[in-house]
Amino acid sequence: RTGRGGAPPLPSVIEQPSEDSSICTSHWRSSPGQLTSVASCSSPTATPAAAPATSGPPESSASAVAAADGEPSARLLVVQHQLPFNVSRAPDGMWRGSWDDGSLLATSVQGGRHLMGSLDLEVVFIGVPKLPAGAADLDAKDQAALQSLLRENSCIAVFLSSQLTKAHFSYSFTLLWPLLHNQVPDQHAGGQGGDGALVSSWWKGYVASNETFASIVKQSLRAGDMVWVHSHPLLLVPSALRQARIPSSCTVSFFLHTPFPSPEVWRVLPHRTQLLQGLLASHVIGFHLFEYARHFMTSCRRLLALGENVGAGPAGGVLSIDLGSRRATITVSHVGIDCEVIRHRLGQPEVTQQREALVNTRPDLRGRTTLGGVEMLNKQQGVALKLLAFVNYPPWRTKLALLQVALRDHGRPEESAIVAAECVETVRRIRSSYGDACVEYIEMEGDHSWSVYDRLALFSLSHVYLNCATRDGLNLLPFEYVLTKSALRQDGVVVLSEFVGCSHVLNGGMRVNPFNLEHVVEQLDAALSMPADERRARLQKDINFV
Repeated sequence: RTGRGGAPPLPSVIEQPSEDSSICTSHWRSSPGQLTSVASCSSPTATPAAAPATSGPPESSASAVAAADGEPSARLLVVQHQLPFNVSRAPDGMWRGSWDDGSLLATSVQGGRHLMGSLDLEVVFIGVPKLPAGAADLDAKDQAALQSLLRENSCIAVFLSSQLTKAHFSYSFTLLWPLLHNQVPDQHAGGQGGDGALVSSWWKGYVASNETFASIVKQSLRAGDMVWVHSHPLLLVPSALRQARIPSSCTVSFFLHTPFPSPEVWRVLPHRTQLLQGLLASHVIGFHLFEYARHFMTSCRRLLALGENVGAGPAGGVLSIDLGSRRATITVSHVGIDCEVIRHRLGQPEVTQQREALVNTRPDLRGRTTLGGVEMLNKQQGVALKLLAFVNYPPWRTKLALLQVALRDHGRPEESAIVAAECVETVRRIRSSYGDACVEYIEMEGDHSWSVYDRLALFSLSHVYLNCATRDGLNLLPFEYVLTKSALRQDGVVVLSEFVGCSHVLNGGMRVNPFNLEHVVEQLDAALSMPADERRARLQKDINFV
């Protein structure tokens, strides 16, 4: 099924694992579907029941999150690398926390966790807590105090040592993340550790971290629970859960929030088969696009000699991987945004204030057509290519202003610094030749230093949203732009790189090849010269999907 809500649809589980199952030889039994797509839910106020506080980490599966009379009949354990909950320490030593507005699956107002709660479903989040930058490893007493706060908010913490966190993060984001985006490293670890020793140590940390996650999940399980694991830092959690012999009535699903690369790229990875087997231990494996699912299935066929099936299941038309005694179901469902959340925020005074601040501090913007863009400072996001295209676009320079927000990528700091220096130099050249008004380049520390209200204010000012990424999987900002222009009854055009996942579903947008700067310039000129009725028609086509 294709999901269009604020989170990937919760899959209807057809099969269950036996308790003595292993990755490729387990026996499964049939079970009726348990959930339908989150996209069909509309309740903005229902919230999942909070788990009772405890004094420390979970001690047993029976007592991890105790059930109480009147609570929802089903439970979903959402396993993420980091909890969608920000924590800080007050001067008195007490822990304080709030939901992370930028999280995909949890928002403070009418967000994804409330939609899941409206399904009569208790939602519990499991992940590493977002500690303040530079915080040292917590002792047992601090862990217990923080765990108590998190449990009051339906969260369970996974505590990793700083050494383990570093190895896990390095493998996930220095090695695995670029490769998932079809980038083959020149050497092991993206140019580091050419002898492979560094990658080997990172891999050990990655395995140990995934096993720790699986251990906490198992301790938190009750019979009949559903486990929903998210994205590339946790590829081994499904197989670790299977090896831990979780109850046979529990189901495990996985959703990958990045692309899955071409089989020729995936086979470069030293631990390719172990990671494939980790995913195949899931009942259901979800991808954004069929392209990614096809790459995954081809890799399974070539590396593991596993065949795929089309048409399995009661309704037919289901993709699956044939593992002999069972099948792993494959789903394709592009993640969307929660429209009610964005509309609510657009009505807040913060958006108006930020929009006025942008215009008042940059008076040269008045009377100019504005291009907007928000990207991370890494090679895949294409900020440098966008600026080069602007250099090569003479017709509108005196009438145009580029508002570019660039967020530093703390996952790849060295690469981010190189890209930032290149962007700053290009901006300097543009301004020296054509004046300061034509480019406003704003460099920020990261997502948390730039609020959603800042973003929506930028979108409201932008006549065209321009993206020149060379490879990107999940990017929901074009969705937010489309909804912003529609909600404010403004015209707007989306110009997207054809290598961005959302370009496959936003059919009203214009597509560009960022490697061909002449093509980018041509499409940009077409977008700026587009008649008003065509702009409205394209926007309407996209808002129907969003």
